Amino acid sequence: MLDPQILHQRASRVLPIRLQTTALMSDADGAERPDAMRLLIRRCRSGAIRFRLATETLAGLAQAPLDYLKQATTAREGLGRRRPPLRYGPWQTVAAPHGMGFVTCSVDGRATLWLIPGQQLAVYGWNDRGLCAGWEAGPWTC
Repeated sequence: MLDPQILHQRASRVLPIRLQTTALMSDADGAERPDAMRLLIRRCRSGAIRFRLATETLAGLAQAPLDYLKQATTAREGLGRRRPPLRYGPWQTVAAPHGMGFVTCSVDGRATLWLIPGQQLAVYGWNDRGLCAGWEAGPWTC
């Protein structure tokens, strides 16, 4: 079994460096990090990983969020040894539970990244066959 800190570090590869997180969060059903495990250990075709946003990131989002996010369009690392880091498109402001949220989609159309500062939450969702219908409505519906 992977140590929770190592699992968090490895799962964070999909996030831009600008987005600092402190831990993985339990899935909505209370399961402890199963999608992160599937993404990292055996390649799963779809899923979502929830991260807790760090204080520094929340502070940046509170000031001028879209300016802050302009520098958050390239993932830290690629998911495979020889794969380039994911590239994300421009960030958009969206309505979210507990206030304003932000969303971007990977350039290849297979991943989406949601930030919900009011819940200290970042959600990375992926589907190797393309995003699920309704992804625009948010990670709480997809």
